[in-house]
Amino acid sequence: EKRRDDTDDKDDEEDAAPSAPPVPPMPPVPLPGMAAKKVSGTSMSGVAVAEDCLSVFNKLKMRSNGMQWATFQVEETEGSVLTDRTGDASSGDYQAFIDALPNDECRYAIYDYMYVNSEDCEFRKLVFIIWNPDGAKLKNKMLYASTKDFFKSRLSGIAVEIQATEYDEVSEAELRAHVAGMLTRK
Repeated sequence: EKRRDDTDDKDDEEDAAPSAPPVPPMPPVPLPGMAAKKVSGTSMSGVAVAEDCLSVFNKLKMRSNGMQWATFQVEETEGSVLTDRTGDASSGDYQAFIDALPNDECRYAIYDYMYVNSEDCEFRKLVFIIWNPDGAKLKNKMLYASTKDFFKSRLSGIAVEIQATEYDEVSEAELRAHVAGMLTRK
């Protein structure tokens, strides 16, 4: 004997009916403040790089407006890296750059360092600094560490990288030593 299900043939026909077309996915919701700023990609940690940072970096790199250094801050509420402060070469005050690095928060910094070797040859090198002071909160340190490579990959022309936790590690003598270490003509 053959057994039949309690369902009739009509139910089988309804099951075979075509389904509704799939609903397209919703676009990502921008983080607060991101809609107002143009951004360049997003890191694995969800932090974007504001176009302003790239513009400031390029001005620094091209030495077109007298800028000598810039610091950049990861703004958690904005969800992006923003330009924090800049300094110009006309002041010649390295202490102003050091003062721009807070003792309780991380920063990225670019310094256009001029090195004069023993033969009086001048070299200008861009130094990338990740400022990670001991006084910074762990969450702040982790955010900067996880975003560093992504941010740095947007900046072409970096010659030297320094990771510093104390002001002694970003002294002018340290910058000189790092730049001299990468040059062949010292």
